[in-house]
Amino acid sequence: MGNDYFNDPEFRELIRQYLDFLQNALPEVKANLEDKNYLEVQKFGHNMKGSGGGYGLDEFTDIGAQIERAAMIPDHVVLEGLLTSFEKKLEETVQEFKA
Repeated sequence: MGNDYFNDPEFRELIRQYLDFLQNALPEVKANLEDKNYLEVQKFGHNMKGSGGGYGLDEFTDIGAQIERAAMIPDHVVLEGLLTSFEKKLEETVQEFKA
């Protein structure tokens, strides 16, 4: 990914908090999907769409927009795939951040 913000001391703590928030929110989002609570899944996608770029995480903005759109339909199968992709990307980003 090569996020320049990861090397900026002023942003590191904010990014760490954001990544922690996303890691902590993911189980609830998955539970909401399992319960077919698409509105909450949509809200999560919308919030991620609006916040990812501010941390230099444009990939999260993109997938957030996709989650939001899929939840509006709703398309359960697509959402499962998107959340799986997001979880993988989040894990990769956390590892890169810690490196």
